[in-house]
Amino acid sequence: MRSDRALTVLLLCAACGTFSFGPEVPPLEQQRECNDGLDQDGNGVADFPYDPGCASELDPQEAPVAVAPACANGVDDDGDGRVDFDTNRDGTTNGSDDPGCQSASDDDEFNVLLPACADGFDNDQDGEIDFPRDTGCSGRNDDDET
Repeated sequence: MRSDRALTVLLLCAACGTFSFGPEVPPLEQQRECNDGLDQDGNGVADFPYDPGCASELDPQEAPVAVAPACANGVDDDGDGRVDFDTNRDGTTNGSDDPGCQSASDDDEFNVLLPACADGFDNDQDGEIDFPRDTGCSGRNDDDET
């Protein structure tokens, strides 16, 4: 009896054809839209990590987004005084860039740990707290007050 059920399931699955969980992923050697230097979705930004439509550099397509994620919406979503991922696209986290953003497609600006020069504490105990008051800080994302 049990082998009859297994055969029935096998025959039903064979009739279903190919099953997929999403768009076909190109082979590793094939160029992907989120890593080719082009702006396929027409939003003025090309590729990961700057295009909010790219979840990674391996993402096969730049997908236009209806609502910008937290790290690309121009708003300080977590109230730390910093806005979005690498806003000037220079590859570094500057004073206005949110260190809680891993890419423009990140939908959470939450900072696990604020940098020393923006955490509200006098980390080096020189009587000055954070940038710009503490002269040991080169910017808000500096992690050393000395």
